[in-house]
Amino acid sequence: MVLESQSESTELQDDRMDSTDSLPLAHELTDEWLRALSGDLQSRALWQVEDGGQWDWRNDGVHAQGGGSEWSWLSWQKCGTAALNE
Repeated sequence: MVLESQSESTELQDDRMDSTDSLPLAHELTDEWLRALSGDLQSRALWQVEDGGQWDWRNDGVHAQGGGSEWSWLSWQKCGTAALNE
């Protein structure tokens, strides 16, 4: 599975304008994801593999390679329990 930034970038920016004006955490998440996809190393460091294989940042996307489990996911480190309770 490869997630690419070029086409999704435009969609995320358009959706963000409509749905996150009152949701600063959602706005920040979208911005961090787009920065990570564009190669920003600090933003990429905020995304960590939680389970299910290997994730590799490549040029303008991220590549997931399964490790035998049913699920594979990244988590955004700024979005923990405390942030969701706000």
